[in-house]
Amino acid sequence: MTSELVVQAGHLLVSVVLAILILTAYRWVRLQSGVVAAVMAVGIVARAAIGVALFWISYLDLAILRDLHSGDGFWELAVDARSYYHAAVLAYFDGISAIPSGTPSPAFVQTLAGWMRLVGPSPASGLFLNLSLYTLLCVLVVRTCRPAANRQAQLACATCLVPFSIAPALLVHGTQPLKDEVFVFLIAITCLSVLTLLRTPNAAASRAGRLPVAVDALVGLGIAAYVIAGIRSYYAAIVLMCLALATIVYVWRARATNLPRAVAVAAACLIVAAAGPVWATKPLRSQVFASSPSYSSPTHVMPSAGPSKQSAGMKPNLSPTGLLLWDSARAQLHSARYRFVKSGGASNVVREPGGQAPIVRSTLVGLALILMPVSIVKALGWADFPGGRGLLLVTDIDTVLLDLSIIACLALLFVRRESIGPNAAYVLFVLALALVTGVLLSFVVTNFGTLFRLRLLMAAPLWMLPLATCYRAEAEGPNITQVVRTNTS
Repeated sequence: MTSELVVQAGHLLVSVVLAILILTAYRWVRLQSGVVAAVMAVGIVARAAIGVALFWISYLDLAILRDLHSGDGFWELAVDARSYYHAAVLAYFDGISAIPSGTPSPAFVQTLAGWMRLVGPSPASGLFLNLSLYTLLCVLVVRTCRPAANRQAQLACATCLVPFSIAPALLVHGTQPLKDEVFVFLIAITCLSVLTLLRTPNAAASRAGRLPVAVDALVGLGIAAYVIAGIRSYYAAIVLMCLALATIVYVWRARATNLPRAVAVAAACLIVAAAGPVWATKPLRSQVFASSPSYSSPTHVMPSAGPSKQSAGMKPNLSPTGLLLWDSARAQLHSARYRFVKSGGASNVVREPGGQAPIVRSTLVGLALILMPVSIVKALGWADFPGGRGLLLVTDIDTVLLDLSIIACLALLFVRRESIGPNAAYVLFVLALALVTGVLLSFVVTNFGTLFRLRLLMAAPLWMLPLATCYRAEAEGPNITQVVRTNTS
């Protein structure tokens, strides 16, 4: 009994210290920019208020929205929260090794269990984790933007953080022990790391202070890649592919004098980004070269690379590796989509598993569901489903805010395009990551409820675009603000 009280007292002490750190972080951000601090305050207060309210409504089993909560601190809309929580509690008491094999998103469960060891195994621990990660994200973005005495950097920083602060999907899902906000945080860390690393070989990189920054960015990229692979392995593969494209452009744009360092930085980025997924999951080639799809519909047949002659005792006629890779990838996409269709659900836009879906039409419908209010999509007859639990209006509001935030980020990037400078490779990485993710989700995910959550994977990189406009002055020489302060002093 005494030891249990000591443990609980320790959890309380750590929670108080973390709360003080959140307040300290806010005060530091306010010293850098009052506007950015106001945005951060809105995000903190909104998460805390909505999270505490929803937790106690459910925990006390109040009559408010009774059909949507389970009376134990969880909500029916967050169907995965309870399973994640119980898996994390098991790991909290019996150790990480106690997590059952086959548990979805094991890296998230491990993260949540480790967090519980600090603050305790309360159902509200997920809310506290998400709030802390949001605060840390604000600090890292401000540290990257350096908005003090620089109005352009303040605007870029605020434009980046506003959607993270008020997006309804993040605010609602962040109240539960779900992986959504953790994953969005990992995407932001990946983008910040790439932004820092893909600038290293420029003129300012010769300063001794740039090396520790680059090392920190590599560590952040490696950790993010590892955890991302442990939550959604396919996204780690997309990140690696887009990063490879960006590093090629980055090396190609490097000056001759900086070319060796550019090649070294590009190689380090790719090695670190690939090491995490390889360490966290099985080798990716075992998935790409799968011999057959995971469904058995006779109308879903993996495209053959050539007529099989094994039955006649002859060697098979294999197509070139590139064609085999394309055929395997296409079969995997149809397989993933078929699993969503077969799983059903009230918000599934495809009611019956039929033949292979037309890729272009299915992708366009999916993009419409991502970028247009679902009420308009249904009114136009492009998609229809009976579910929604009466919350489609909420999703429409989220969609409008999502569109406005993306438009604002793209508009700022266009207006400040001359300030991008050496960050062109970073812009390419972010745009490619958002585009590839959006197209794949549009085709594969047929359940609107799931698509509503997963579209954050496409939006989060776009929200990080404004940061590309913050650094031209430093990249070309000493920081203008530092020069002015030195001359005046």
